[in-house]
Amino acid sequence: MGGGKSRTLCEEMVRQMVKFPGNRGLLVRATLADFMLSTYITLTEEVLQQYVEAGLVKENKKIRYFDFNLPQGRSRLYYGGLDMSKEDKEKYFSTQYGCIGIDEAREVKEDEFKKLGTRFRHKLPDGTRPDYYLLLASNPSQNWLKRYFVTGPAPNYLFVPALPKENKYNPPDYEEQIRDLFHGDEAFIRAYLEGSWDAIASIDDLILPADLDACKDLKIHDVNDRHLTSIDLARMGDDMTSIYNFHNCMVESQEFYGKKDAEVSIGRVIYNREKNKSRMVVTGYNGMDQVFYDWLRSINGEMSQPYDILEVDFNEKAVEPRFYNMRAQVYWYLREQIKNRACSIPKSDVQLASQICSIKYKFKGGKQGLKIIIESKKDLKKRLGFSPDKADSYAIGIYGHQTCPVDKDKPTWKDTYKPTKLQGSAMAA
Repeated sequence: MGGGKSRTLCEEMVRQMVKFPGNRGLLVRATLADFMLSTYITLTEEVLQQYVEAGLVKENKKIRYFDFNLPQGRSRLYYGGLDMSKEDKEKYFSTQYGCIGIDEAREVKEDEFKKLGTRFRHKLPDGTRPDYYLLLASNPSQNWLKRYFVTGPAPNYLFVPALPKENKYNPPDYEEQIRDLFHGDEAFIRAYLEGSWDAIASIDDLILPADLDACKDLKIHDVNDRHLTSIDLARMGDDMTSIYNFHNCMVESQEFYGKKDAEVSIGRVIYNREKNKSRMVVTGYNGMDQVFYDWLRSINGEMSQPYDILEVDFNEKAVEPRFYNMRAQVYWYLREQIKNRACSIPKSDVQLASQICSIKYKFKGGKQGLKIIIESKKDLKKRLGFSPDKADSYAIGIYGHQTCPVDKDKPTWKDTYKPTKLQGSAMAA
């Protein structure tokens, strides 16, 4: 993290275009969306800007390539993502190249890497050949990359560590920011700051399966009892309304159903709240469901024993400055609770476990320093094909325990043994 991998990749691809006039290159990432949000910005704003201003490089945005109009000849650098249509993908994998660059290569499949490696047959205009060159940039990961480049690299495979301490362009307090973000998590610190390929499974997995497994059907003991109900409403046709009833941080019961009108969901929330004797209802707030929230508050206000309502808007600004929004803050809290074995995951709820372990995170830099971003529901649904409704409901439920009122205090030793008249202290007989 912060080793300058993407910048180096872009610089080297451009160098290959300039060094060998008439060269043809390809710079890709697993998805076009991620490429445009990261690699493309680095390439255009940090590397190619001087060439564009000098009139040496022009971009064709429709076909996605950069033409290098050099005095000695014209080179062309194609760019994009590998999540394209089958027809367009065949064009990528059938064209001949002199150099290929893959950013965040851990996201690319091994067979795609192999296919791209067969494309080095491009000849320069004078009949000579360029330095056939495949360059990959990646964070540590437990996949084919480690086998090819780190564990026992074959001939012509070279691994070059890129550590943040070696990047003179990082802010002076960059390493301190990373250590603060991952305070107490030595595995992630070793991966991010020391480049360890053995510390973690995947560097952008929010919650690791091993940590989650340790929390399955875990018994949570608390001095005081807290009962809470959480709900994440279905908003699209194939989404699921997910309701969890908690006793402390253990799931007592749950209910799931497809999209229904607000009246039905209000009834189900009240039923579950009464059944669980919940002192708080936590909802995933969304402006689309305003009728539901208004109705819930109105009914609650008329009850003889109203309960607390916590509305969690994932898109709101986070309370803690290290997080990009409340979604990041809520899920990071869940991550910490799971790592500390402070919550219980129902072993039978396979979908919940799968959704929690599927969520990714990343960093966003800026004038305010590094901020943690959690993958949005929309992006996760696009990547995996399903919505993390159960994970969202469970996450806000665990988050709500911080402010959930406790039940009537349990009897303590002070209730059992009354103060003596002589000393005014509570004593056990």
